[in-house]
Amino acid sequence: MKDKDIIEKSQVSAASFYKYYSDKSEVLDDLENDLMAKFRKAVAKDIKHWQTMNHSLSKKDMDRLIDQNINELINFATENHESVSTLLSRNGDANFPYRIIEYSTRMIERAIIYYYSLYHQERLLSKKNTKLQFISRQYALAFLEPLLI
Repeated sequence: MKDKDIIEKSQVSAASFYKYYSDKSEVLDDLENDLMAKFRKAVAKDIKHWQTMNHSLSKKDMDRLIDQNINELINFATENHESVSTLLSRNGDANFPYRIIEYSTRMIERAIIYYYSLYHQERLLSKKNTKLQFISRQYALAFLEPLLI
């Protein structure tokens, strides 16, 4: 995809395009930053329910929370499908999926630490930092795989 393709598809004049952007990479950067902000907002809305739990989660609790509280992530994926697809395409930004995965991994890691802290068990995690990161990434990938595919 070339600059002229973007100009044509966006239905703006070349003068307007070049007034704000020097090339297509700047457009992709803006698009990516906008999508990341929307993604963070969606995750924050969904995760707030997870942070209200004041006990360790059973499998039933987790199933219920997952079923009831990923609506914003689903809405984000639905509303931004075309833009996300553009960034995931060959002409998109190879860094975009990495940013989404890293952010999600950090959020899941924080949630796990939160649940351990409910019972003052954080010290159990201090020696297992690599394992915590691995598990957090696995959960993030499980949630995000449908979005990224």
